[in-house]
Amino acid sequence: MKQKQIKKYTSEEKKLFEQFVKGIESLPKVPCGEPYDVSDYDKKNQKVLQEIDQNRNHPWIKEVWNVNRNTHLDKPAIKYRGHIFTYRDFFIQSYRYAKALKANGVKKGQEFVCCIENVPEFPFLMGAASIIGAKVNLVSADMDKEYLKEIIANADAPYIFVSDKNFVEFAPTLKEVDSNKKVIILPLEYSLHGDNLYRELTEKYYKLDQVAFEQAKQEISNLVDIDEFLNSGKSFDDAKVFESTGLNDEFTITYTSGSTSSNRPKGLVHCNRSYITMGRYHDPKLSGIPSMKDRTMLAFVRTMSDTDFMSAVSDLFLQSGTTAMEPINDSKFVLDSIAMNKPSVAITSRSVWLDVMKRQRSEPRYKNLTFDDLIAPMCIGEPLDAGEEKQLNRWLRSMKSGVALTKVPIACMSLAGGDSEHGGIFLVMYRAYQAPKMKLFGIHEPAGMGTYGMVQVKALRPDGTHCDLMEPGQLVANSPCTMEGYRNNPKAEKEFWITDANGKKWANLNTFGYIDRFNNIYVKGRMNLSKGDIPNYQIAESILKDTKKIMSCEVVNSEVDGEPVYVAHIEPQIDTSFDEDKVLTGAALRCRSNFNEDLLNRLYFRIHSNEESFELTPTLKRSFKALTDEGVSEKCKLASDYLPKEKTSQSTRGKTLILKP
Repeated sequence: MKQKQIKKYTSEEKKLFEQFVKGIESLPKVPCGEPYDVSDYDKKNQKVLQEIDQNRNHPWIKEVWNVNRNTHLDKPAIKYRGHIFTYRDFFIQSYRYAKALKANGVKKGQEFVCCIENVPEFPFLMGAASIIGAKVNLVSADMDKEYLKEIIANADAPYIFVSDKNFVEFAPTLKEVDSNKKVIILPLEYSLHGDNLYRELTEKYYKLDQVAFEQAKQEISNLVDIDEFLNSGKSFDDAKVFESTGLNDEFTITYTSGSTSSNRPKGLVHCNRSYITMGRYHDPKLSGIPSMKDRTMLAFVRTMSDTDFMSAVSDLFLQSGTTAMEPINDSKFVLDSIAMNKPSVAITSRSVWLDVMKRQRSEPRYKNLTFDDLIAPMCIGEPLDAGEEKQLNRWLRSMKSGVALTKVPIACMSLAGGDSEHGGIFLVMYRAYQAPKMKLFGIHEPAGMGTYGMVQVKALRPDGTHCDLMEPGQLVANSPCTMEGYRNNPKAEKEFWITDANGKKWANLNTFGYIDRFNNIYVKGRMNLSKGDIPNYQIAESILKDTKKIMSCEVVNSEVDGEPVYVAHIEPQIDTSFDEDKVLTGAALRCRSNFNEDLLNRLYFRIHSNEESFELTPTLKRSFKALTDEGVSEKCKLASDYLPKEKTSQSTRGKTLILKP
């Protein structure tokens, strides 16, 4: 890997660091006035959560400082295009941006907008906001135009930071915002001073359209040059930069992935508590999970998602790890980004991993690529079907994943779960290795995910009573990492909070699922996407039992002549013979056995080739909207047509049976 530190420190930077240290060490140390309710926790976790309220009631950046000030100031915090930014660099640049924001009138509690990619300026701006007690609203340029205008109008600080990569797409919105709003364009290579050590490679995937960019700039009258903005903060009084905020102060507004339907994703408000608590629980002594200290994670998720900041920036910084910034959010670029950055951990959706696997196998230039440093490839944001996991694990072994540490290729896929509202509260490392243990206790499916000690989870029946072990229900979870609430969306807010039969208030995960005897969580399909009498995930799991022939299956709801039906979108297993009639006959028989024959008259099979696969959303997850919009096309075949005629039995309409796993 090409790599060099960005530069030696100038006298100005040394002074900035001195003033940063003076300011951050002067923040008051006071316990939280409204501590988190720990009454339902065991003594161990009560003690941890009470310690957070007692000793960590401060801004996010103060927590980062406390973790790294003694041992990691000159260790890598950020990797970007062959350059290293240390923790000292991070604190200096955060303070530099903070001074400029303060000099231009941004006050504690005010909110500014960012539409930026995974570049070093992303954590710098987050650090700056934390220093001055401001809130950051992280948007995406491809959101609905009117929605973006509402967001910008509601932000009470006048500044909008936008990456040059996003500017052309964002410009039509920016043209129509109030003239008092100021737009600051951040080039992707601003912190590199044009010294991208991988330019030849990165420009194969992304190169700024200079003509369109300059034309868009001409149409925006309220642009502020980034250098001019930063220079304006040089003379600002250092004694007035830092603001004291606490655990319950709002810090970020991020957005749901929008993977289901809308380009008006719900805005989520998170406080300092979310990030500080999650960072604290990444301590191996609390979680049992190996630390990311001195290891690198690839930051590939879009910045509009809380997952990116929490998992790929905050959690890393609070473990003294390194985040590798990747602004090219394109599944076609992942192989090259991994080769450039050599991460220990890479988190992305199963859809991206599957696309990456196919690309590596089919493109000759990746023939000799290996993942020597990648000890923990991880799926997030989507379920991982058993057939998909089987194929990906086989591929990871061929890629020698993690051999720099393990010597032999033993790494397999790990999973993290939760959602933007709750944070990454579930995790299972190397899921395939948990199978023998699960089978000993009669659990014949991929292992569920564990939780951190600060997370409380239940599965609820429709009447609000708690489900028994392994009984499917509606998953709910509470933790200090749960969002404060939705932004300007009272309807969604009301649906998010659920009260159980005991009167306890829970945060809705909007998924089917169940819990085993080890308190592992089995997260199944989205409840709002399952509209039939049988949950879609149960039909999919029956079809997916044939992991030798079927890699993926997604079941969606549709209509035929006004009657509700199911459509099972199936992708065959890779590198295996696929007798369509035989495989679909087997799928039909399993569905009849697990449910009833009537289902087969309402179920259609739709085969996707490995080349076609599934359409993805801008957040690189499988698009339910695309599958639903396709409806029952000429490519669909009725499941009942695959039943052996001599074995067809009388319909059992009205006797739907939903089996427990």
